[in-house]
Amino acid sequence: GEGQQPPAPGAEGSKPPEAAPYRPAAPAKRHGRILVALDPGHGGQDTGALGKEGTIEKDLTLDYCSRIRDALEKEGIDTVLTRNGDVFVPLRDRTAIANFNKADIFLSIHFNSSPLKTVKGSESYIMSREATDLWSRELAEKENYSPQGEQGGNGLSLILWNLAQNQYIVESTSIAGELQQSLNNLFGTKDRGVRQAPFAVLEGAQMPAVLLEIAFLSNPVEARDIKNTEFSDGIIKAIVSPICRFRDRNAPPPSN
Repeated sequence: GEGQQPPAPGAEGSKPPEAAPYRPAAPAKRHGRILVALDPGHGGQDTGALGKEGTIEKDLTLDYCSRIRDALEKEGIDTVLTRNGDVFVPLRDRTAIANFNKADIFLSIHFNSSPLKTVKGSESYIMSREATDLWSRELAEKENYSPQGEQGGNGLSLILWNLAQNQYIVESTSIAGELQQSLNNLFGTKDRGVRQAPFAVLEGAQMPAVLLEIAFLSNPVEARDIKNTEFSDGIIKAIVSPICRFRDRNAPPPSN
């Protein structure tokens, strides 16, 4: 994979497009059901990782989130997408959409890339001011790139948010672990462990929040598998199943 390619300053087309407005009339959450906010990573000018066969991360994330949405709704789980097309949505707006809709889970979907073709496996992340390791920190820096030059919160806002987010750390870690183990079983890969990193898209979430890197576009086998219809159906199921278990643990009682 070539990784993320920000445009050169002053280059044609380097000016970021206007972000698509998001003006919901009311929160999408219905009584007695949980709601999952699905965030297709990147979009618009922000392509994300690029595969050698022309695969573009922003297209994959939207396709997968749309299919995850359909599968969840068949299970009686409400959903909202942070983007419905190839548009640029600022990172902070994505979390704001989840908060506005009173989501029970915020799940940001991505695909990974590495200079080494042999690197493989899924990775799951929860928000932390400190990265677990160098790889996690560098990945967060790549994913935090924004055509509009967004910045994460200042030190004080991050501290206050971290204090408020403490109640969700256990559940975020649990969901991240279940998602990763489910994908490990499908891909037959070694567990890369739930990691922590300062991902701007997770900052400010008022619910359990996870960033999931499904597979490596730079790995020829995984790049092939994620485009295979039958195998990708298995990926969708591997992501939906842990969310259904979360629903069973946390769904509010139905109204009489």
